[in-house]
Amino acid sequence: MNFYIYVSCDLVQELNVRIVTVTADKQKYGVMLRAEPDHKVLGARLKAAFKTVLSGIKNLTDEQLTTFQQSGQIDVCGHLLGPDDLRLIYTFDQTSDDTPNHYEAYSDNNVIELCCFVSDLVTVSQV
Repeated sequence: MNFYIYVSCDLVQELNVRIVTVTADKQKYGVMLRAEPDHKVLGARLKAAFKTVLSGIKNLTDEQLTTFQQSGQIDVCGHLLGPDDLRLIYTFDQTSDDTPNHYEAYSDNNVIELCCFVSDLVTVSQV
């Protein structure tokens, strides 16, 4: 986490950024994990069971995917899947009214960057 705080100082100095917030609190921003299967790999390996596993993957919770992210394996419908089988993607919780809708999200492995591009009177007056 200290590395990200250090990098955030550089962002503020080098780019036209007003505020950088470093946090591990995904819930505060309505961020959650979802998994996308590697259809080619899993389809060839699982054959007829692929559809059942695909349905199981879609029903994985954020908590289960966080555990998978840490351990590198997860059991879905009796099949052990690893990092080559699933791609984890950060998304916003679309079911919650509390989710901020003015952020754009970019992610790279364990880091998610949320950018707020909303203009207010202060930012417009600085131009």
